[in-house]
Amino acid sequence: MKSKVVSTLFILFLYILIDYIFFKLTTYIGNMLVFSIIAFLLGSVLVFLLFETWIYKKFFDLKSRKIVILAFTLFPLVFSMIVADRLQSINRFYYNSKSVAKRNSGNLWQYDHFLGHKAIPGTHGSYDYYIGDSTRGSIPVYFDSMGFRTVLAPLKLKSKIMDLYLGCSVTFGDYIEAEESYPYLTSKLLGHNYINAAASGYGFGQMIQLSDQLLKMHPFKYVFIQLSPWLSERAMELNFTTPYIYRPFPYFSDNGNGFVLNPGAFSISEYSKRNWRNSKPSYLEKIQFFFTEGVSTEIYNYYSFQISRLKVFLGLLPKPTRRKSDLEKYFYDHVINMCKKYNAVPVILKYRYPSDECSILLRYLSSKAQVIDLDSVLEKEAVETGKPAGKLFSIYHVSIKDTIIYDNHPNRFANKLFSAKISGELQPTEKKENN
Repeated sequence: MKSKVVSTLFILFLYILIDYIFFKLTTYIGNMLVFSIIAFLLGSVLVFLLFETWIYKKFFDLKSRKIVILAFTLFPLVFSMIVADRLQSINRFYYNSKSVAKRNSGNLWQYDHFLGHKAIPGTHGSYDYYIGDSTRGSIPVYFDSMGFRTVLAPLKLKSKIMDLYLGCSVTFGDYIEAEESYPYLTSKLLGHNYINAAASGYGFGQMIQLSDQLLKMHPFKYVFIQLSPWLSERAMELNFTTPYIYRPFPYFSDNGNGFVLNPGAFSISEYSKRNWRNSKPSYLEKIQFFFTEGVSTEIYNYYSFQISRLKVFLGLLPKPTRRKSDLEKYFYDHVINMCKKYNAVPVILKYRYPSDECSILLRYLSSKAQVIDLDSVLEKEAVETGKPAGKLFSIYHVSIKDTIIYDNHPNRFANKLFSAKISGELQPTEKKENN
């Protein structure tokens, strides 16, 4: 027993020593792929030796039958490779957290079983961005008591007439201030108040739940519904795809010719509250990261997601639908009918959806609700100015020497064009009603 303990401590010492050496190498040279592969191979060997230390002579020895020797070497070896892979994924996650170009301040979002994630009501923070090691900036974000993005008190719109906005980060206004987003600008031009129920990463699953909830609570004049191809795609997956973060999403499964909305297929630990980018890399910090975010994200959350995939394969959970075009019709039909039920006017806003790809859907929706093409206003502006769309409408950091694009969401200028387009198409109706 004593010899096994000594052997275990020695193997752990070797692993930490090798890990420390690779940490130093990757800190000064970069997290190169070759280092990651070598570390994985050495880690697999050391973890394998650690397992063998405890099972050798207890379950088998070299005098055992060949099949027994094979079993007690092959299975621990495979398991060791799985363990080493997770250890390396935590290392990569740490380096990613230190070099990530964009993130929020860490106190804005929380896990939600039905929506996947939602804002923390009444909180405020910022969306931060980093350009290299020397340049950074932040955009303030405020949430009201219901958890929807809002503006500071002096900027609040005052009207008894309310509009509702449903969508993703485009409608939310990623990396621009709330008063620069098209929901605020549009309702201001219309002389209305508004609720922006959009959020970064949302899709059909969140939008349909929020529309059902909010239409019952408030008498809205207009309900603006974003139309983009990724909104349906996000509602057809168990997990919102990011490099290291696992986020369960509400998803649709088939139910005959219809669909059923399912809550997230797995649970996760709470979101990180720490911005690891704000400190210098150190091995002590990496160990701290390992036992906090590393374990919760790359072990607990990772295997929660993998188990949910296995449950779908075994038929224990509904399988996500693959009928995208049918799902889009189903979703917009549902929200449009809900709007009409509660005397709200549905307005569909097409963004980043090529017309040739959604021509059938557009014809289908045009007979049911007003459709406003936001892509057309951007295309027109680019043609008239002769400037590339990326430079015109992307979000950039202004420096003394140059302007640096750091995000491809629509910037304040694009949002201003959107609001002018939307209000311009709706104002004739507004004037008729007022007369």
